[in-house]
Amino acid sequence: MLLRNRFPAFVHHIFLLPVRELLLICTGFGALIAALYGNLLTGWWGWDDPQILKQAFQYAPWEYFLVPEVWREFQPANLNPWIILSFDLDLALFGLNPMGFYAHHLFSLWLVALGTYILLRLWLNELWSVLGVVLFVCSAPVTNMVYQLMTRHYLEGLLFSVLMSYLYVRALREERPLLAWLGGALFFLAVSAKEVYVIQVVFLLLIPERDLRRRLFMASPFFLVLGIYALWRRYMLGTWIGGYRPSMDWSAVYHAILKIPSYIFGDSMFAAVSLLLVFALMVYITWRSRYALILIAGAFLLLLGPIVPVINISDPNRLLVFSVWALSTGVALSLGELARSSTRRLVISLTVLVVIGFSIADQGWRIRPGLASATDGFAAHGRFIMEADEEQVLLPSVRFGNWFATGLMWLRENMLKEKSPVMVFDEIDLPEHNTDSLRFFRYDVSCRRLEDVTDRISKTYREWKGKLRERSVSVEFDYMDGMISWQLGPYKRGVYSMITYGPSGSKMRLPPSGIQRIEIPEPVLFRVRYDSPDGWTTYSPLLQFDGNKLRNRPGNNGNLK
Repeated sequence: MLLRNRFPAFVHHIFLLPVRELLLICTGFGALIAALYGNLLTGWWGWDDPQILKQAFQYAPWEYFLVPEVWREFQPANLNPWIILSFDLDLALFGLNPMGFYAHHLFSLWLVALGTYILLRLWLNELWSVLGVVLFVCSAPVTNMVYQLMTRHYLEGLLFSVLMSYLYVRALREERPLLAWLGGALFFLAVSAKEVYVIQVVFLLLIPERDLRRRLFMASPFFLVLGIYALWRRYMLGTWIGGYRPSMDWSAVYHAILKIPSYIFGDSMFAAVSLLLVFALMVYITWRSRYALILIAGAFLLLLGPIVPVINISDPNRLLVFSVWALSTGVALSLGELARSSTRRLVISLTVLVVIGFSIADQGWRIRPGLASATDGFAAHGRFIMEADEEQVLLPSVRFGNWFATGLMWLRENMLKEKSPVMVFDEIDLPEHNTDSLRFFRYDVSCRRLEDVTDRISKTYREWKGKLRERSVSVEFDYMDGMISWQLGPYKRGVYSMITYGPSGSKMRLPPSGIQRIEIPEPVLFRVRYDSPDGWTTYSPLLQFDGNKLRNRPGNNGNLK
């Protein structure tokens, strides 16, 4: 009885909210997430999942958090080992059953929703706090993130970020530095999940609570963590700052930034109206308060700054998760404040939120078919790799025959101790296999499943040979300071593909030129394929690159420049 009486008081002390309200909110958000994304509990692996699982299986947490060589094997450009730790936990609990991973994924989203609600309740009533969370959960970046297990570090990093903000505000209001130190610990977890959350420490100083001097004092644990993080990053990656490339294509970045609203609101006329309403709302609140202008300008700079270097080379939806969270909470805070004045303004605020919310939710729904198509393709390829025998051959499509496939093959051979099926990435390698004793499978996009194409393999090979031409392909590679650059030619139009061999064999499309941060621990055996827009195909000879020299393999014909 004593425990029962003290429990509500304990909950109120921690969250400043009644137990009944919290129970209702927990149930409501759980129902919303289950209705929107519950079908994903039957999902399968996709994208980078197998490679993350491989790292989790191979190494202990202290190794991928503290040993530079171990971490750079997985990702030499950024430092976000939390994603491996998160998968490591699931691997220990669920093995290779993806259902448990997706359950963890949805649970993390539920925690973010609950944390966001608790944070908003510091300033808003129940209605506007709920509406702010609903905007976020229904958005396209969140939809994209829920479909991709590999983006969980964005999600859990956001959770730590939300909780640290809550503790920071509580520390300011209650004059309790201990809460700020707890927030600093959560800040470290946030930046270990994803670097996009690093700059949030600056935004804490803009929160309109107490005076700047007090905000600086309470933020001191966060800046201490920031310094520790900088040293850790320098030790693990060898650089203080930097990413995938040494410089940016500002023209491409500019166009990518202009497209950001379409990723959140869509491209329809209704989306344009929603964007105008958001802009009008920002103008209104800056007119009401000069400080709001500083807050909005600071938010724009801090949200865009970390994603600008990669926005034109990475999936914008995942990069915009933090931005759409800030937009959703900002809209709720602004409209909630406006609605307090009168019933008329309440009706206007709700109308504006419905319009903006419909546009955001509609865009979230529109991207689902593309995500579902991709997940079906990954599942079809992946299940085959994990279940087929040595007498079966997979001819993977370029989209799925990359390190997703080779990662799964590694897991089957090293975790399950089973033989994998044969993988043939390109027609040029078909003569190495006895087509009379093997069964061949290829993915059919129209029906989203693998089909037995054994009886058509001879025809496929003849058609490929009919397109083959003896034309030269120039290949130039340079590797310096962890950066690999390449130049392929001499053709300006058409499609170049790189086929690699060995345990990490794959096939991927390459632009004619580029530069990328990458680790090359051992020589890479590969050839380059060129498909002309006129319908013919040619190849480079079989090449080997060890990070210093690009060599022609003995016994191979072709031109090397």
